[in-house]
Amino acid sequence: MIQIEYLALILTGIGIIVSILYYASVLRNQNKTRQAQLFMQIYEKWYDPTFSRNTAELRSWEWEDVEEFDRKYGPDVNPEGYSKFLSYIRFFQGVGVLLQQGLIDVSLVGEMMPATVISAYQRYELILRDHRSRNQETRRLWEPVEYLYNEVLKYEEQQVKKENSI
Repeated sequence: MIQIEYLALILTGIGIIVSILYYASVLRNQNKTRQAQLFMQIYEKWYDPTFSRNTAELRSWEWEDVEEFDRKYGPDVNPEGYSKFLSYIRFFQGVGVLLQQGLIDVSLVGEMMPATVISAYQRYELILRDHRSRNQETRRLWEPVEYLYNEVLKYEEQQVKKENSI
């Protein structure tokens, strides 16, 4: 027969295990809630009318190379346009940082705006790389944008593979 003192130890152990499992469940739910809140903040910015107008304007810009981009849209000649460009790229920078830090899942971004992330990076890649190479202090500039692009690209490829295997 089980002695009373062993029963107390067993019940205490079971209580601790149940507490740990409950706490893990609460943490998992909090993480999902935090990701949903961050996603909604991204979503709100993404569909903000001013952001949409600025994005449409940026899509109308035309240039052949970095030098022409700077002549037409650089901070010295077109400060208002350049600030719109920075705001646009910084949006992706912020999303990239959240993704790098594991605060949001790539599927959230991959489902909401895959084509835009991919096309924006491809459109501005030379400009971003040029900014990065101009001096030593900016050598890591825009890395989260590139990270976001690469991760969304991988996500898209996985989705295509899934669709083709069905």
